[in-house]
Amino acid sequence: MTDVLPTVHGSDVPYGALASSQCKEQLSIVYAHSVATAARCKLEHLRIDDETVDATVRQVADHKRYHSTSLDIQLKCSSSAAETDDEITWRLKDYNYDFLRDPFRMNPIILVIVMVPKEFESWVRFDEERFSVEARGYWVSLRDRAEISAATCTVKIPKKNKYDVASLLGMMKRIGDGGVP
Repeated sequence: MTDVLPTVHGSDVPYGALASSQCKEQLSIVYAHSVATAARCKLEHLRIDDETVDATVRQVADHKRYHSTSLDIQLKCSSSAAETDDEITWRLKDYNYDFLRDPFRMNPIILVIVMVPKEFESWVRFDEERFSVEARGYWVSLRDRAEISAATCTVKIPKKNKYDVASLLGMMKRIGDGGVP
C-alpha cells in the first residue's frame, strides 16, 4: 500500500514531489544520524547501496581489542509494518537477507527498522524551542541465520532491541572487544 501524502502544507504552500518511500528513506538517515551523534560516534551515509548497507557508524574508543570500531547498518522505515507488543515483522528480499546474514563480512551489520506515525505531518515538528522527529528504531543482527530458498523471508525484530544511544554504545563495545553486535 502506498501512503497518501498531503499536497499542501498548513501554511498553504505546496509540498515538494518526493514520494513517501523517499521521505522515509531520508527520515531513517536522520534518525540513525541523531543516534550516532548523541553517542558521540560518526555516521557515514553511503550513497551507493550495493551491499545492503545504508550507513556505517564509526567509533574511536578504548575497547579491549580495537580502538576504532565500525558497524554497518541497513535502514528501513515504515508507518505500517506488522507490529505486536513484543516484535515488528519485516519482509526482506533474499538478496538483502543473504548480505545481512553473511558471517564473512569485515564489518558487522545490523538491520534497523525505523517506525514513524501514519500521519506524515507528525513525522517532523518545529517550534520556537525545538526540532523533533517522531520516530522509534529497533535493530536485529541476522548474522549466521540459515539460508533461504524463497524470494523473500519474514524477519522478526524484538522490540526489546531498541536502536538508541545505549544500545549503539553497547554494540560498539561488543565489537571493540572482539565480539559481534
